[in-house]
Amino acid sequence: MLNTTSGPSARRYVFSVFIFDVESGELTRNRHTERIRTQTSRLLTILLERAGTVVTRDELRDLMWPDGEFLDHERSINRAVNELREILRDDPRDPKFIETLPKRGYRFRPEVKMEAAVAADAPAAAALPEPVPESAAGPALELSLLPASLAVKVAPAQAVSHSPHRWLFAAAALLVLAAGALIVLSALWPGFKTKPPIQSKVVRMAIVPFDVQGDGAGPLAESFRLDLMDTLAQLPNVELHTAHSLGREHLDDAALENMARVLQLDMLLMGHFVVQDNYCTLQLELVRARDMAHLASFQYKSPRDGLFRIRNAIQNDVFNELQLAGKPQSVVRGSTQDAQAYNSYLQAREMAGRYTVETLTHALELYQSAIGRDPNFAMAYAGMASAHLALSDSDGFAAHLPLAKHMAEQALEHDPNLAEAHAALGGVAFRLDWNPARSEAELRRAVDLEPHNASYHAWLAKTLVAMGRFDEGLQQVDLARTEDPLWPTVYVIDVSSSGEAHRPARMIAAAKTALELFPRSVGVHDLLAWSYMTAGRYKDASDEWRVMAEMEKDDARVALEDSSRTALQSGGLKAWAVVRVRAIEAHDKGTLRHPNDFDPAEWYAAAGEHGKALAELRKMVDRHDNTCTAMAVNPMFYPLHHDPEFLALLARIGLAPPSPYPSAAPLKETHTAAAR
Repeated sequence: MLNTTSGPSARRYVFSVFIFDVESGELTRNRHTERIRTQTSRLLTILLERAGTVVTRDELRDLMWPDGEFLDHERSINRAVNELREILRDDPRDPKFIETLPKRGYRFRPEVKMEAAVAADAPAAAALPEPVPESAAGPALELSLLPASLAVKVAPAQAVSHSPHRWLFAAAALLVLAAGALIVLSALWPGFKTKPPIQSKVVRMAIVPFDVQGDGAGPLAESFRLDLMDTLAQLPNVELHTAHSLGREHLDDAALENMARVLQLDMLLMGHFVVQDNYCTLQLELVRARDMAHLASFQYKSPRDGLFRIRNAIQNDVFNELQLAGKPQSVVRGSTQDAQAYNSYLQAREMAGRYTVETLTHALELYQSAIGRDPNFAMAYAGMASAHLALSDSDGFAAHLPLAKHMAEQALEHDPNLAEAHAALGGVAFRLDWNPARSEAELRRAVDLEPHNASYHAWLAKTLVAMGRFDEGLQQVDLARTEDPLWPTVYVIDVSSSGEAHRPARMIAAAKTALELFPRSVGVHDLLAWSYMTAGRYKDASDEWRVMAEMEKDDARVALEDSSRTALQSGGLKAWAVVRVRAIEAHDKGTLRHPNDFDPAEWYAAAGEHGKALAELRKMVDRHDNTCTAMAVNPMFYPLHHDPEFLALLARIGLAPPSPYPSAAPLKETHTAAAR
């Protein structure tokens, strides 16, 4: 174990396949380097310095906060331990690195050496431990939002993998020393003016959706806000969080302050965006998150096609206001300095966000216009890749998959570190090439580059669950929910992933939480119905679908649900499924508004018509249907899991039935007695 008396100069530690530099906060694994959050870096330093011995939580509190400036030590220690386990890929149930000693503390298990002592006998590269499973997620945080009585469970943040552009802590230390020298100089030379102190701690920030005024201001402002998040995230020691959760329609000032507290945000950027006579005016206010205290104000005005100049000015002003180390980017990476290209990009991004065939097609035209103006505009290529991938989800649009792949590759030629392009390649790799391993690798790269983007965690979760790696997948869902707890899509991912992982209690709880947050959403009622269906609570599912149909005043669907309920009561699941199948075959009007509720392959399997189910599945694989990726874990297909033809289809798309097999597979006739 480590000799802790070696002296203060030994500041690079080696253990397993890792090298940790205390001054810079850099952790290197197999030649891949990342910088970790300040408190997590402190925790790792303490554990390394005392490797092999028990460090109590009280000792961690005193060592991590020597000035006692922070109050919520317990939660912060939990968060730092969870983050460090995620970074080291350490399983707390079988720890290779951090051992928990109940009611005592933690012990770092590996042998630790100082770099100077390992030139000839450095440890050989070893197989990395598996990532932390769901059970390691730690206690949930209580989040009171809308209304005051509503409680949302948000899993604590774990994975923190800073992007390569983060400023080195070593440079920050040098700047602090230089600042000390300047203080002495100013005392000796009164005419010399010192600069304000340099901000070296990581600042956790969110941009609240702007108040808007003027024709077309809303969509333009939101598209600009999302791009501004990407821009400010490129500043040293700044992290941008919660792209979707801080909408003013959900949060008043008190709830916004509480949300910022629970998410441990340091600052919020709020603004008023006005469009008038082809000019855009943006008034911004930087506030301290813990008490909503005003810190600074900024105002910008520009022609509508000059918004990129406002974006660049905001980056520079925030950099100066926070007194960050280093300097802001002179050119935002992956972006453009062409005003018309940037304006087309913003319009394209807004159109793509509506996710209809028409708007996505229009977005592609606008992205192409931006690229025509600036052929090096990497973000526009990545946007095109994402739009093509979204279009490929529509029936008959699988031809967009090769185009998505091409555009993502073009984007990465211009900027190899563009997370959106890696994420698009991850989606294409699974659906076009049937290569889930490549999909995982690309999505993990996207997560590494933008660790606070909930979308990338959610997409990675779906890939991991589809591969039968349920604990890892649900952990990624937890990270997505932590980053964006009021994003509706994250609950869709949670419900589907929990159902496929056979976690019925978690699945139904996620759907009910979504219903509390969005009680008027028809889609959330559909989500809850599918939760009940997957859990084998068929009557509850039928009742919830009927509620959904009544909300939409869909008389045909109401009639179909009444027929389904009668069949369910008399003949159980199989009889119910037969009613749905016949409605599908007859193109019943009740099946039109929510086609996802009437997938033929699923209902044929539930009705016992396995030949027809397999025929539909072959068609889906041939057309690279997006639902194929979940075929191995979709509970509706459990009745087919012993069919050789089904297993051959799974092999064709690079999948296999989950192992170990879920212990109590749903959709069995044994559930029907409880359903009646």
